[in-house]
Formats: sequence, C-alpha cells, structure tokens
Amino acid sequence: METELGWALEQALKQRKPKIFFIDEAHHLLAVASGRKLTDVPEAIKSLANITHVLHGLIGTYDLLTLHDIGDQLSRRSIYIHLPRYNAEFQEDREIWHSVIWNFQRQIPTREPPDFLSHWEYLYSRSLGCVGILKNWSRNALGEALNENASTVTLKHLENRALSVGQCRNILKHIKQGEARYAEIEGKKEELYQELGLSRPPISRQNYPLQPEIKPQDIEPKKRRKSIGIRKPVRDSIGKENAV
Repeated sequence: METELGWALEQALKQRKPKIFFIDEAHHLLAVASGRKLTDVPEAIKSLANITHVLHGLIGTYDLLTLHDIGDQLSRRSIYIHLPRYNAEFQEDREIWHSVIWNFQRQIPTREPPDFLSHWEYLYSRSLGCVGILKNWSRNALGEALNENASTVTLKHLENRALSVGQCRNILKHIKQGEARYAEIEGKKEELYQELGLSRPPISRQNYPLQPEIKPQDIEPKKRRKSIGIRKPVRDSIGKENAV
C-alpha cells in the first residue's frame, strides 16, 4: 500500500506540475518509525523532488531545524523562511497585533461585534503572539457563544476557552528555544569568518607546513614480533654429564 501511495503521489506531481508542493505540519515527519534513520526523511523528499522536478516546501515548528544538522546536502539545497510570532517587546509588533485583533473581531458572525481590542494584552498572553493559536481560540469561543445563543463573544467566553498558564509557559519555552536555535543558524558570522581564516591576515604557503616535521628521534623503533613455536638459537650442552 505504501508503494502504491508513493507511486500515486509521484504521478500526481508529474501530471499536475505544481509550482511548489507544501507539506504542512512537516515536523511530524521527524517522528520516524523505529529502526529507520532520521536521514531517510530528507533523502526521500529530495528523491521525490528530483524525480518530479517539483519544489517542496516544509511548513512546521522550530523542530524542523533538526534537519539542518543531518547533512550538507540538505543544507545547501534549502532556503529557510522564518515566520516569527509577534513580539510584544517591539512597538511595531504591538501595533500589528492590534490590527490583527481588530480584523479578527470584524470576522466574528454575531449580532453584535465583540470588543477584542480592549483585552488585547490578555489575548496576547494566552496566544503568545501566534495568530494560529488566536484563530483556534476565537473559533472555540465563538462556538460557545453560539451554543448559549449569546449576542456576541464576551471576555467570559474567551476565558473559558483559553489555554492555561502552564500550557502557555510550556509553549513559550519551546518557542524561545527555537528562536535561539534559528538565531544561532543565521548568526555568528564572526565565527564563520574565523573558521574560514578571513579574520586574520594571510600568510605565505611556504611558511605554513602542510605536515608537522617528524624528527628521527621521535620515531619509535618497531618491536620484532616473536615467532610462536620456534626455538631461539641457543647453545646446547654436549657430552655426558658427570655421574654422581
């Protein structure tokens, strides 16, 4: 069945010829079955892309950065596009977040429009600045309001459907780890220059020995191996021993 599905996907990409084939929630591909290597995942995607001549895009969490360390083949063939969360530490992100909330409350199909802007800090704290979390949260709150036949989505509906503080802190911990990992991959240009020898003046190759000089006294003499079962050349005693 796996072979049939693979063949069907390959034929679909060849016939439809899309510009790019996106794999959503691609971080789940890292949960490979036991007995298989993690390197099989990018190799399979690379093989499918080569056969179909279709660009592949992986969409997922920061866990996808694990593929960066698998091999240089994938690294040099990949382009990373970072879609960060809105960070409340920056004024520009706060202004955009207000615009996002305003657009969300305009799309709520209730008799009266909800007032999300008044609670933007609460909405940010329980969605961590992630639009995807806010979308699912507001949809669940809307469902509860419709079940109650309420005229609009209130703060109470949002509170009932919000993630707990513990859940938010756990998600935020993983987000910060992912952000640090991405910054590590994209940053540290000085270390790259140093490793490539660009941070110091060049020297003449004649003054740089390719191999360390080996002195004769540094060479340990090889020990001769003893042959097993062969007597050493010794003088044997001859004649008769004196009788006692």
